[in-house]
Amino acid sequence: CSFDDGAQQTEATFVSATMVLCRTHTGIIGASTAEVSLNTKDFTDNDVGFVYEVETVVSELVPSVAPNRGGFDVLVVGSGFTNVDVSCWFEWEETVGVFVNDTSVLCRVPVIPPRSGSDTPPVEVTVNDVDYSTSNVQLTYQVPPTVTGVSPDIGTVSGGAVVDVSGTGFTSGQVVCRFGNRVVDGAFVSSSLVRCTAPPSDVGTMPLDVSINDGFFFTPDNSETYEYLLLPVVTAIAPLIGT
Repeated sequence: CSFDDGAQQTEATFVSATMVLCRTHTGIIGASTAEVSLNTKDFTDNDVGFVYEVETVVSELVPSVAPNRGGFDVLVVGSGFTNVDVSCWFEWEETVGVFVNDTSVLCRVPVIPPRSGSDTPPVEVTVNDVDYSTSNVQLTYQVPPTVTGVSPDIGTVSGGAVVDVSGTGFTSGQVVCRFGNRVVDGAFVSSSLVRCTAPPSDVGTMPLDVSINDGFFFTPDNSETYEYLLLPVVTAIAPLIGT
């Protein structure tokens, strides 16, 4: 095989009458050509294009911690991404990537298989379905937290009540609570308790969820709720005197 108009030559591997495999040399970024010879002397002259791109590099995952159920997207930040054949590799499974720009792609996270692979798989990216990045930036899988109780589970529409949320799998870090569609900061107390201050809201009952990664993912299938009521109004007291 010949690249760069004969400047680089490599040995080819025969596959079939219509295909050979060629290993590229280090090249200069930009367009090149690939030609083939059967006798190391006479090369084809078809000017079939081949492009040298910058190496694909992964530098950051957003979020970097995710539940092990999979089925969601993680933003992969790096360099060398192109809008061609973007794919992502999660140690045990390849998934389709979505090109965002030359420094970021979206990768769909697969379910972690039982007793297979690690809980911190590296996430790598390819833009030609052959050459993957080798950055070893890891995604941490966690068992999703659960919410099992809310106390108190009733408050006024003005908010301000300190609410204890009990459950499992809570970790210190970026804890937030979601009252319906309103998100507020939470405080980690223990692996089974977080504490949130209820925000103001309209009258009604709404789900109360918890996230341990700054709101990227919340507790799944949660049935615990918090009810907002109007503040009571005292209009009279009887009797007015007592012993």
